[in-house]
Amino acid sequence: MKHLTVLTRTADRSDAVARLRDLGVLHLADAAPDTPAVREALTRLHEAERAEALVAQAAKVKHAARATGTVAGGHRNTPAADPAAILAIAREQEAAEAEMQALNRECARYSPFGDFDPASAVSLADSRIPVVLFKTAPGTADSGDSSAFRTILSHTRDACYGVQIGATALPDGFEAVELPTRRLSDTVKAHAAAAARFSQAGEHLAAFAPVLAALRRHRDDQADASDFAAACEGMSASGGVAWLTGFAPAESVPAVLDAAASHGWGVLARDPESDDKVPTLLRPPRVFRPILSLFGFLGISPAYTEADISSAFFIFFTIFFAMLIGDAGYGALMLAGTLWARRKATAMPSEIFSLLTVFSVATIAWGILSGCYFGIAPGALPAALNHPVARWLTEQNNIMLVCFGLGAAHMSLGHAWNAMALFPDSRFLAQAGWCGVVWTMFCASCAVVGIFAFPQFMYPVAIVSVVLIAGFMLKRSELKTNGVDLGMLPLNIISTLGDVISYVRLFAVATASVKLAETFNGMAVGLDLPLVAKIPAMLLILVIGHGLNVIMGALSILVHAVRLNTLEFSNHKGITWAGFAYKPLRRRLPAS
Repeated sequence: MKHLTVLTRTADRSDAVARLRDLGVLHLADAAPDTPAVREALTRLHEAERAEALVAQAAKVKHAARATGTVAGGHRNTPAADPAAILAIAREQEAAEAEMQALNRECARYSPFGDFDPASAVSLADSRIPVVLFKTAPGTADSGDSSAFRTILSHTRDACYGVQIGATALPDGFEAVELPTRRLSDTVKAHAAAAARFSQAGEHLAAFAPVLAALRRHRDDQADASDFAAACEGMSASGGVAWLTGFAPAESVPAVLDAAASHGWGVLARDPESDDKVPTLLRPPRVFRPILSLFGFLGISPAYTEADISSAFFIFFTIFFAMLIGDAGYGALMLAGTLWARRKATAMPSEIFSLLTVFSVATIAWGILSGCYFGIAPGALPAALNHPVARWLTEQNNIMLVCFGLGAAHMSLGHAWNAMALFPDSRFLAQAGWCGVVWTMFCASCAVVGIFAFPQFMYPVAIVSVVLIAGFMLKRSELKTNGVDLGMLPLNIISTLGDVISYVRLFAVATASVKLAETFNGMAVGLDLPLVAKIPAMLLILVIGHGLNVIMGALSILVHAVRLNTLEFSNHKGITWAGFAYKPLRRRLPAS
């Protein structure tokens, strides 16, 4: 990255920003100021986003083909892509919904008293015969006062509702209820009218579905306008000269210099300084590029000065995904769903579907290796599916060995990567020592759970590794400022044991998933019902059980697969995830 400062005449600032936006390479360093122009642009953007979201949601709830085709003007045709009209309809729908909620509360309050005319009660009160509605707890004793007529109209498990006619105070334990303003039947009619308005507004919103693409273009146009306003308002100016600062990839600087020569700008280019907040531009090989969509979803990015680990992240995340889901049947369903969605959701980025396809195929592969097919017991599988590898992986110690080995390989990759980056600096020896410590802790983890005894040859490996770390982790000049790191070395070595053991979560979660699937299968098969009733009941249990299992697997991926990459591996590699993505000023829509 290069830090760029672009200078132009104050009168030409809008033209300069427009041309820089067309170049699409400059990530602006300054935050958007809080000015009226910026606020107005953001307001228009938010309105466009809300209008698009409202129509998209309404189209899902009720397809546009069922819409009445009648909008505010009463025309039976496709409405124009007008966000203002959409928001007006949405406000009508919100008002109708609020009225429905208020009327629901009114109905709930007065329905126990039945349908009567409140005007009659008012007339009696004017004649000095008050009418009082009341609520009381079941079994509350009546005072027996005969000067007033009192009767129970209805009751529930928790309360009794009634009316008193006469100028007598209610007994203790009786709560007066204010008279309604209208008949209950009128309230029900008002609720039905509000519900009709609510439904009609939803149909009107759904009628905009044919222009959803135009609404999305309008949203992108407003986003471009908002970015443009923020860039213009964020420019500093003095003495007739305006300038803005930002960052651009080094290979893009010549394009900026050419534009500057053509339009009379001044450009100052320099390398970023240590206190600059530099964006991170990740450029993994093409085959690993889909992982960037996952980074965007998680909102994470390595810092500018840190390594691009996206390729390693992709590989190990795919392995963890496959092991956590762990079932070839689930993987096949995911693959089918991904292929179907790819055909239907053509507007979504293809990288998302590429990522899901890789994850699905990996899940199928691991499911075949481990012999897992919808939780069917291994003994019930054909011999070809219950192969030796699957039988080997069903042994608890063997699968834990795989998990610990995977964790050790994952973390030692981070240290080996650091060693190669540091070579020939002597500190690369400390990273080599950490590789030895990681594999020492792998052997210790296996010994702790009884997979195998701690090998004798690992003792000298451990000693040499610790000596390398202690002797070469710091330069002599760093001992005074960072010497505390040496004091923390024993704790860091011990924590490495915990890091290796934490990879057993892959075994634990996968085992729980298999047991849950087996349990639901057993429940479905064990139903003692007639065949006509048993088949639908079995299908219901299987769909609910395996659906729950898939949902829990998805949650485990967000918790465990992400953690093992962003915490355990990243700590050993030295990735802080403190960066932010490179987002240059550029058009979302081509210039018209």
